[in-house]
Amino acid sequence: MTFPVQYAAAGGDLIVFPGHFERKQWWRNLLEPEPVEVLLSGARRTGTGRWLSAAPGPCDRALQQYIQRFPRARRAVDGAREEAQRRRMSVPVVVITLG
Repeated sequence: MTFPVQYAAAGGDLIVFPGHFERKQWWRNLLEPEPVEVLLSGARRTGTGRWLSAAPGPCDRALQQYIQRFPRARRAVDGAREEAQRRRMSVPVVVITLG
């Protein structure tokens, strides 16, 4: 499966926030760490994709890094936090660690 995503680079990781997560399915494939392949700056790279679970520290840090890179995403992230709270789940944040 191939699809474009917006990401924020953080060290050797890529942080992906699935906007409108309630309508998307792909991130659910990464509830457990899974091998992934990304096309980054024209080069194919392999890594491991994983969903950051409800652990508040890592999830909040990743979201802050994402917002730092994309300041206009703050409203979407805040809305996702409200929706996730309503659904009694954590905000889906995917981290891809490149190998």
